Parts: sequence; structure tokens; C-alpha cells
Amino acid sequence: MSGVYAKLVRDPLAIASLGVIVGMILLGIFAPWIAPHDPIATNLALKFAPWGGAFPLGSDHWGGVLPRVFFLAFVPRFF
Repeated sequence: MSGVYAKLVRDPLAIASLGVIVGMILLGIFAPWIAPHDPIATNLALKFAPWGGAFPLGSDHWGGVLPRVFFLAFVPRFF
């Protein structure tokens, strides 16, 4: 088993992949606390707002995009 572990530790792509996976897991765990807005709340006055300020990834007809990205990592943990 130590031979497989040694190969994985020396492979930079494996380390980067592990970092992405761990980052997505942490993002999913902490999504309710770090999301700037409610992912299902809609505000028709801010429909299709440009990115920046309150909406770092912009908004669409459902609301802000960034909270939904965070909660996409959150929801699959329960299925």
C-alpha cells in the first residue's frame, strides 16, 4: 500500500486534484454560512444585474449566481 501512496504524493496532478476535491467538499459543508445571498430568493428589481459589487458572478432571472454555485456543492452530499 505504501507504494501507491508514494506514487500519488509524487504526482503533482494527483495533489492538485485532491486539493480541488477537498475544496469542493469544504465549500459544500460551509455553503450556508459563506453564501452572500439566499440561493432561492428572487428580487425582480435586481434581475439580470451585472457582475460585481453585491453579485460577484452577476444575477439572472432566479437571483444571484454565486450562492447557487456554493449550494450546488452543498446539495449532493445528501443524495
